Amino acid sequence: ILDEATSALDNATEILIQQALDELCRGRTTIVVAHRLSTIKHAHEIVVLTRDGIAEQGTHDQLVELGGIVSLAPLLQHLLGRLFGCSAAGIGVFLLSLAGGYPMGPRLIAQLYTTGQLSRSEAEHLLRFCNNAGPAFILTVVGRGIFQSRTSGLVLWGIHLLAALVSALLFCQRSRHHSAAALPPPCAPSRAFLLAVGSGAEAMLHLSAFVVFFSVVTTLLPLPPLLAGLLELTVGITSLSPTRTGFSLSALLLGWGGVSVCCQTAAV
Repeated sequence: ILDEATSALDNATEILIQQALDELCRGRTTIVVAHRLSTIKHAHEIVVLTRDGIAEQGTHDQLVELGGIVSLAPLLQHLLGRLFGCSAAGIGVFLLSLAGGYPMGPRLIAQLYTTGQLSRSEAEHLLRFCNNAGPAFILTVVGRGIFQSRTSGLVLWGIHLLAALVSALLFCQRSRHHSAAALPPPCAPSRAFLLAVGSGAEAMLHLSAFVVFFSVVTTLLPLPPLLAGLLELTVGITSLSPTRTGFSLSALLLGWGGVSVCCQTAAV
């Protein structure tokens, strides 16, 4: 048991002692009490404790990778947390789901739940309104590509955003989660960049399989745009005509996301 074994030391001495401790602890179960994450970087499991109990749990890389998610929300937690019944981590997931598109929200929820930053009940609560289409897709593919109108894209995105907010408020009446997670230590920009690119590439390869599969299915089957969109969003929505009916169907399909998105959500 090591209780602040390297506190009150200069950097050079701390490095020497840490190296000796690493060699000594090899092959032995070791419990380390520390305030600096760097001193327990190689621990198999890190538990972050606050006055309220366990706030976070996971490996060093998991805590660093997810640190930015929680730190997005401290200023908004007091307002939105009470409004939507979410913790700081939940608010971060909601904001990123609105900006990142399908299936950013469920992927982050799964990561935070795995590392103990979200309870099971709050994770299920967040899934009700944190699986949203991204503004880039709505403004460019739908607004510019189909309706040749930036205004149409903005209106569709506004409808989509409003639907997510209303869903959050409605479900909030049945579920309240005010637990606050402690903020993880900041991640170095170089480390954050490597983790973000690597994680993003892995997710793209994994999830694109569903897009390809359902795109092939809708291509082989003579389905009308609405039914095609219920299976794969992009295929169906790009087949709509730039009319009022097409606009309404676009809003409907964006809200549903398609069976492909549902499968992507289940996969993460």
